[in-house]
Amino acid sequence: MDSIKTTSTPLFETLSNNFTETTQLNDKHKDCIGDLPIIKTTIKAKVKREDSGSTVECNGTSDHPVPEIIIGNNILQYDSRDKENSEMKTPLFKISADCTTPILEIYESVVKDKSITKEPEQVDMGVIFYKLSDRKFIENGWTQLPKTKIMRRMNIYKMITCNDDYDWFKCHKEQNTLFYDSGRKLAEVYENGSGKWFYENGDLALDFYNVTDVPIPRSRYVIYSSCEDNCIINKKKQITVLGCFDSLGNGVVYDHCGNARLKYNQSEGLVIDKKVGPPGRWKWHALNEPPVLRPVYLDTNITEDPCLRNFVEETNVAKKPNQQMIAIEHEKFLKERATKKFQNYKPFEIRMKALKMNESFSLRIVKQSKINLLFRYGRNHLRQNIGMALKCDKIIDTEIIEIDDVPTPYDRQIPKSESIAAIQNVLLKAKRVKH
Repeated sequence: MDSIKTTSTPLFETLSNNFTETTQLNDKHKDCIGDLPIIKTTIKAKVKREDSGSTVECNGTSDHPVPEIIIGNNILQYDSRDKENSEMKTPLFKISADCTTPILEIYESVVKDKSITKEPEQVDMGVIFYKLSDRKFIENGWTQLPKTKIMRRMNIYKMITCNDDYDWFKCHKEQNTLFYDSGRKLAEVYENGSGKWFYENGDLALDFYNVTDVPIPRSRYVIYSSCEDNCIINKKKQITVLGCFDSLGNGVVYDHCGNARLKYNQSEGLVIDKKVGPPGRWKWHALNEPPVLRPVYLDTNITEDPCLRNFVEETNVAKKPNQQMIAIEHEKFLKERATKKFQNYKPFEIRMKALKMNESFSLRIVKQSKINLLFRYGRNHLRQNIGMALKCDKIIDTEIIEIDDVPTPYDRQIPKSESIAAIQNVLLKAKRVKH
């Protein structure tokens, strides 16, 4: 068998030939590249921030000039010609906040810390965590507990007119209008028994009317001043209230500045003005003795004020009253009332008190059933007995009052009716004029 001969080039010889050819080709390319023009490149400016290691690269080929630059937290005036002369400005904003700590971890750390100091605990979020039931806030003065005050209970008795012969309005009920000698109106009497007195200049002197905006209906006398009272250099004074009296045995006398001079209620009275007599108290009787004391909260009557009632949140959830305790209190109250009804009523004798209210009105207090109101103007004299007789066997209401005070419906800070609020507004204006 004939042998077949294969001719082949060794591998290293083939690689050597390829390398030689590539080297020759690169030399030719070098000669060609060397003949090309040089391309100009722009070197980018590097600005380093002072407060961090980062580098911000800016393109310097901007067509608009840069008036200001920011370095760190400051804004500087930038001048490419003189970089050293740069004016420092106020930072645009500077906020340092730690955003690494979650809010939940801050809340848990505050709740776990039970040490409460006099100053409130604050977190970075600006929130104060306050607990109403925490005793430490009470000790430090943050939480104020409602204060209790010892008050006394006073029974309100029914009162009637003692003698109709001294009731001017009943005696002149058939005369509708009375006049001065000059022809001006002196008085008016209405069919329901109420009426009005007038000064000769036409100002209202006394208003006698029936009150219906209170739980217990009553009649009321309101005495007004005249614009000519104590006029100096023909300067007219503002008209104000000089006195208020009602058929339940309450009365207050005021001066022209709205300050109380004398006041009384069904149980006792108080002299305030030294011109009337020695300041002190007197008692009409001893029906409310010994006093029945009970503790009350100072803010129990806050909802009686229509203005303050808007600030009190109304809730539908109410405490269920303890019927057993209510029955016990009611039975106790009925026993006390029955005991009071059988008390011996003996009015006390008091020293007569007389005072001048203005140039026309004067008041004379002899006893509880004899309090004379006198009105004089020229030759005209009018007298009305505003005293009332007390019925000791008829208790119509009870009232909680302070121990050391002689309260009347007219000096309450929160009036119980709109008519009393109107009287207090007139008195308040008189006090403002004084100051």
